[in-house]
Amino acid sequence: MEEIMEIHVNSISEAWEMSIKELLRDNVPYVYTQRGIRAKEIIGMQLLIENPLSEPIISEHYMFGEMFVEKYCKSIIESTCGEQSIHSRIIKTKSISKKNNNQINRVVNLLRKEPNSRRAVISLWDPEYDMNSEHPPCACIIQFMIRNAKLDVSAYFRSNDSWMAVLPDMIAITKLSLLVSEKLKVPVGQYIHFCASYHLYEPDVVPALICFGGEK
Repeated sequence: MEEIMEIHVNSISEAWEMSIKELLRDNVPYVYTQRGIRAKEIIGMQLLIENPLSEPIISEHYMFGEMFVEKYCKSIIESTCGEQSIHSRIIKTKSISKKNNNQINRVVNLLRKEPNSRRAVISLWDPEYDMNSEHPPCACIIQFMIRNAKLDVSAYFRSNDSWMAVLPDMIAITKLSLLVSEKLKVPVGQYIHFCASYHLYEPDVVPALICFGGEK
């Protein structure tokens, strides 16, 4: 069994660039996906980012531009009309308790009361809906912990499209952690991005090779 791959760097842009280079290595296998196309896949990728707010946040190699990243972040941070949008899952309209459905507020209130808590978790996966959905969320949980007087954030992803989605995912979660940190009045600490299936779709392999000048 292969060990989990860990990339430990300072910034989001560095983490993304290094992860793409790892996927481009010849020894990374192709697997077939539910989309009907192959993808190079690393099982168990962990990106540990010491300073997620450090510049540059968006890599110069990212081909989808700042407008795409901004729109992506808004779908998580701001209210949207989609019933199953990420934002709607963070600000849940339904819950077992029928009260206090804003998961951000629950995280903030818990950490104010118990700064050492390991229970400050935002859940994004809806098994009743997502198991048979064509477009279930890639992110499953986001956990917040105060350690060394900073707000550390960890996110678990069941799957990640490394070429298009990973960079805006990391930026969006960092923006969310900044929102929580401001409410708690503690600085943002490290960010850990863990993904079970970290992949690069076959049509994106050649653009990635061109973008990184054939580096592996």
